[in-house]
Amino acid sequence: MKPVSYEVPGDGLEGELVWAGGRHRWRPAHIHILINAERYKRHISQDFDAADPYINEDSIFGVRAPLVVPYDQTPGEEVFARFAGIERPFNIVSVDFVLARA
Repeated sequence: MKPVSYEVPGDGLEGELVWAGGRHRWRPAHIHILINAERYKRHISQDFDAADPYINEDSIFGVRAPLVVPYDQTPGEEVFARFAGIERPFNIVSVDFVLARA
């Protein structure tokens, strides 16, 4: 499922801090990622939708250029064949990760 932009709650410390800085509370659409593999360090990251309207205005400054990817890539026939059981239409996002050895 494709994530959407959302507002940081305004009733907690994070919301208060954002408001105190005179910023809006919107975060761009993103996916959190946790990768565990034997003999490698755990990797925690997120990737952000390049087309999101808040991509250059993240309220908590979490966006970094290498984490921004296009979420709306149209799959080719090879991908459609691999995911034949998924209802069409659908889009894909492709991200490569390099893990550090433990």
